[in-house]
Amino acid sequence: MEDAYDASSFLFLLIIVVLLASCTPETYTPIPRNKSVVGVVNIKEQSLSFVDYNTKKTMATWKMKNPVTKAILLPDGDTVMLFGQDMDEMMMYTLSTGKEKKRWRVNKGVTDVLVTKHELLVVNEKDGTVSVMTFDGKVKETIATPPSPFSIVADDKHRQWIVIHFKDGAISFIDQATKRVKRTVDTLDFAVSGLVVAETDELWVGGHGSGAYIQQEAYVHSLVDGRLLARVKAETMPIQFSQTSEAVYVLCHGSKSSNCTAARFVLKANEGKERQYTCNCRYTMRYSTTDLSHD
Repeated sequence: MEDAYDASSFLFLLIIVVLLASCTPETYTPIPRNKSVVGVVNIKEQSLSFVDYNTKKTMATWKMKNPVTKAILLPDGDTVMLFGQDMDEMMMYTLSTGKEKKRWRVNKGVTDVLVTKHELLVVNEKDGTVSVMTFDGKVKETIATPPSPFSIVADDKHRQWIVIHFKDGAISFIDQATKRVKRTVDTLDFAVSGLVVAETDELWVGGHGSGAYIQQEAYVHSLVDGRLLARVKAETMPIQFSQTSEAVYVLCHGSKSSNCTAARFVLKANEGKERQYTCNCRYTMRYSTTDLSHD
């Protein structure tokens, strides 16, 4: 009888230990604050890699238990927010310690987050909304949008947020003051990203294209009224943009028969000058990168 009691006590303690272990937040390799770092979300591998910007070497890789698709750096410069379209929570980690800071519940379908000085704008494709949230996860306001909002960018010059819609080829312009959609215009099908070029009042939009048509142009819209200004020739599937003081760079996904490429365009789309670069990012669409510099 005593042996049976001891055995049951041991089993009970073992269950408690297992439960405690499963509930303990994961601690990862700390990322030094004195280095310039690029964070890469590896969607297929469900991990987050940190690459030293200067040496181009991987410093650490965090294996995630959740299907994370994007990482966003918060204004304190030391907190990274992780989220994914199939996740029902958003998680924050402190880079310098590798420890979880906080997490909160959200509806599944989050595809993008825009960070401002005072709040977060959370895009939910499934719900068709943009939620204005505090940094503690409290929803201050919910903005209804046309179907399938996918990504969001800020145009502070014209005091508006711009939402790129994945389906139905649409762009929504949200007034920052009223927090309401003030204009919706057509764009390319299955658009995924946009870039605001404030100097020329342009919005560059890229995406996949639909059906048998593979997108090979970036669309350039007016930030003032949304009209289409130009179609800039690019390679297969222009999916991401980056801007310097002299040019706009367009990253193209490529196809099974072609490498991913990056094209350099002068700031004014209508001038049409470009120079092509070939890169080795075969899995570009699986990755989401963010500048996590601590400088």
